Amino acid sequence: MDCPLQTVHMCLLKGILGVKRTTPNWPVLRECGQEPLQFYWFRAAVRFYNALLCSNSGTLAKVLRADIAMSTVNKRCWSAEFLDALHNLERSGDFQHHVRTLQTIPQSEFAVDVRKRLRSIWSQANQLGNEDQTDKAAKYHNWVALPLRLVTVDGPPFSVPRYLHLDLGRQTQRNVARFRLRSHTLRVETRSWEHHDGTCDKGGLQAIQDEKYQEKYALFLCHCMQTYSLRLQFADLFHDLPLAHKITKITVNQTGAFYFSQAHSQDVFKFFQRQTNDSYRFISELRNLQLCNITLSQSLWIFSVWLEFTSNLSSQTTWLKVKLVNCFGLQAFQASVKLPSFGASAM
Repeated sequence: MDCPLQTVHMCLLKGILGVKRTTPNWPVLRECGQEPLQFYWFRAAVRFYNALLCSNSGTLAKVLRADIAMSTVNKRCWSAEFLDALHNLERSGDFQHHVRTLQTIPQSEFAVDVRKRLRSIWSQANQLGNEDQTDKAAKYHNWVALPLRLVTVDGPPFSVPRYLHLDLGRQTQRNVARFRLRSHTLRVETRSWEHHDGTCDKGGLQAIQDEKYQEKYALFLCHCMQTYSLRLQFADLFHDLPLAHKITKITVNQTGAFYFSQAHSQDVFKFFQRQTNDSYRFISELRNLQLCNITLSQSLWIFSVWLEFTSNLSSQTTWLKVKLVNCFGLQAFQASVKLPSFGASAM
């Protein structure tokens, strides 16, 4: 993945999805149904080799024979690098024998073998299972991604999610992609740069968004009133969860809002496999709730840093203090920027 051209390819795909550049590359490729550019280079190299063998030019045939013979003593020639690239394939011995004996390589069998090699990263993720949540690729494979298809010569074994084919709007598509690829703003994800403990600041219980199950917490377990209302609006998405775990919340403004006392990994997997317009809209609205909260906290934090450096210019910052207090309230301002209360003299 360190090839400059592959880097440009990944930047393009991440820009289309609207995710951060730090999002892991393999889940992005699978989400878009793409294969790394190295696969196409490798396949083109095999076609080039076969074309040299089939050429009616005697000079080309002699050059190829000489280069293959030289590969045993010079590891920098084309044939040596080509033979080295064939290592770790399932049929690497057969393909290398074809090259050394000047036989053509079956392109269809070669393409299937390379795709199996590329697919091996998901076999490793499957072995990690749901317990190893530090690997985002493993989390994506086990909870979010569509099942892998059989490896064939016709195309990659990936299915493109339905939301990328729908006209849901740019904002909704980006929100869904970020949530699926764990490029969201849940508290556990943001604590690495905001220096907090990962507690949920949306509900009154201050529950920890467990690093292992943060998506499950947001979908099913979060107690905040905004998420209550959102689940009630899309109640049909939760009808197949056990009623024994469903807890109904009676509020002043509405009746029937609910959350779940517990949920399992299979429930998260089934939710992401729905691929309905309502499920995509729910994920988008859920992320908007988190985004609204993180945008406010970031704005207040930036203002607090700026205010610290301009503390000697209090007369020039008076109008900003007044605007901030009017927008967010005095208590929210003091709690976020951690400043002592300022009275009428400061204002």
